[in-house]
Amino acid sequence: MSVDELTLAEIVELKGGRIPLPKKFIEVIGKPFAIMIVSRSNGEIRLIPTDTSEVVKLSIEIDKLSQRFLRDLGLIIVKDKIEFLHTTGLCRKGKQCFYEGYIEKEKLSIKIEELKFQVSQIEGVTNVDVSIIKL
Repeated sequence: MSVDELTLAEIVELKGGRIPLPKKFIEVIGKPFAIMIVSRSNGEIRLIPTDTSEVVKLSIEIDKLSQRFLRDLGLIIVKDKIEFLHTTGLCRKGKQCFYEGYIEKEKLSIKIEELKFQVSQIEGVTNVDVSIIKL
């Protein structure tokens, strides 16, 4: 069983890349890459600048959203100094909830498998998927 995806994402090169941006925008952004994220629910697109061409996508399925889940995930984030580029979540009718986060791979202070293991140990988590998105 795979975690439902709330978003789709792709790394894009900003300077001379496939997405032409005005020169002034590129100067203000000042980063060579961006992660482009599209929401499956409303088609909204976000373009988030990054220094790296590789981003880790963390997808979590939860049987129900609880204060304990939020606290335990928060403890992992603080302990391992995880900085997310973007996060999103959704709870459907009933108890099934999903959470996604994107992290610059170079800035991840722990191994990907360790992150997956720690998150999978949180009470209420039914599935964890970690993937690499790269240029």
